[in-house]
Amino acid sequence: MEKNECPLTCVVRETEEEVGYLIFQPEQIFNFYTSPGGATERCYLFYAEVAAKDKTSKGGGVASEKEDIKLIKLPVTEIESWLSEKIIDAKTIIALQWFLAKQAKKF
Repeated sequence: MEKNECPLTCVVRETEEEVGYLIFQPEQIFNFYTSPGGATERCYLFYAEVAAKDKTSKGGGVASEKEDIKLIKLPVTEIESWLSEKIIDAKTIIALQWFLAKQAKKF
């Protein structure tokens, strides 16, 4: 996030830059400190659904920022096995557990 930037503005911009989707009405699901007492970094997690028509660019990040981002499309049926076998990032674990609890039934 840029200094004094609203998290909502940031997530819309970053989603388009990084994965190439324009999102509408993202839902903030959590915000937390990554290491309370040890760092001031705060993480904001959002949820938004997209469709093929929302794809506006290739994504991949901003070259000048040396970003090299690849989109991984994970079937809902594989989330639990990825959580137990492959994912070790706390932010991703929190987001996917929230998804399983709140949204997975729709798919």
